[in-house]
Amino acid sequence: MILEELNVPYTFKMLEFPDMKKEPYESINPNGRVPAIEDPNTSITLWESGAIIDYLIENYDKQHNISFAAGSKEYYEAKQWLFYQVSGQGPYFEQAVWFSLYHPEKLLSATSMRFVASPASSTASCRTRNSSSAASSAMRMRRS
Repeated sequence: MILEELNVPYTFKMLEFPDMKKEPYESINPNGRVPAIEDPNTSITLWESGAIIDYLIENYDKQHNISFAAGSKEYYEAKQWLFYQVSGQGPYFEQAVWFSLYHPEKLLSATSMRFVASPASSTASCRTRNSSSAASSAMRMRRS
């Protein structure tokens, strides 16, 4: 989606699930998972969605068409949501797909609550949460 928005030409390669866990794909991503990119303009190969998003923004969105100027409030808020996605929401959805579609044994506890309902609930609470009801681990920085 980022490449489309920035009008960066690319080639999309679809892989079957078993092909991700063997060469030649494992030479691109040793974890054998998607996504991954190979940039012929810089000879950089990356995997992990957050790293790819950061890379594409930093290298191909110099005019901030879909991003914000480094150091701005919006820049840090966008980073906040990116890290929320890669550390919270993303892994839950990945597990939901795994247990719903690929796991050989159907586990009701995994598909009904743990990996399906929890991320949906978490996402909904983020949309409605008032900033004054911060989590107990939140910190308030002081001016120096």
